[in-house]
Amino acid sequence: MNKPHKHAKLIKLWADGAEIEGSADYGNCWYVTANPNWESPFCQFRLKRPDWQQKLIDAAKEGKTIEFLSLGIRWHTSSLNRQLDNYEFGALTETDFRIKPEPKPDTTLDYHVQSLSSTNKIQSRVNLRLTFDGETGDLKKSEVIHGN
Repeated sequence: MNKPHKHAKLIKLWADGAEIEGSADYGNCWYVTANPNWESPFCQFRLKRPDWQQKLIDAAKEGKTIEFLSLGIRWHTSSLNRQLDNYEFGALTETDFRIKPEPKPDTTLDYHVQSLSSTNKIQSRVNLRLTFDGETGDLKKSEVIHGN
C-alpha cells in the first residue's frame, strides 16, 4: 500500500473548502493561502486558526498579556505569549484564555464636614478621604485630613 501524502489530511480538508495557512519561515509567520504548494520542502501548512485563537495571537504580538484559567478558578499569566502562533490549543477553548484586562483605576471620595465659625459662617472643608481599589472595590486607604 502506498504511503499517504504527508499533508493528506489537510489536502482533504482544503478540497472540502477549509482555509489553509502556510509558513515558509519555520512557523514564525503564518498566512492564509488559496493555493498551497503541497510539494514545497520549505513550507509548513496547517488549518486556519479559529478567530478567537487568532485574536489571542495578535494581542500577544502587540505585547498584551495573555492569561489562562487554572482549574476553572483563577487567571494566571501565560508563559506562552511568544509561542502562541505555533501553540496547539487541542481541546482548550476560548473560555480557557483571555487578554488581561486593563486595570481599573482606584476611586477616591472626599467627605466634607460643615461647621460654624466663630462669626456664624458655615465652613466646609475636606476632612476625610477614602480610596477604594478599582478592581475589587475594597477600601484601600483612609486619611483624616486635619483642618487648616
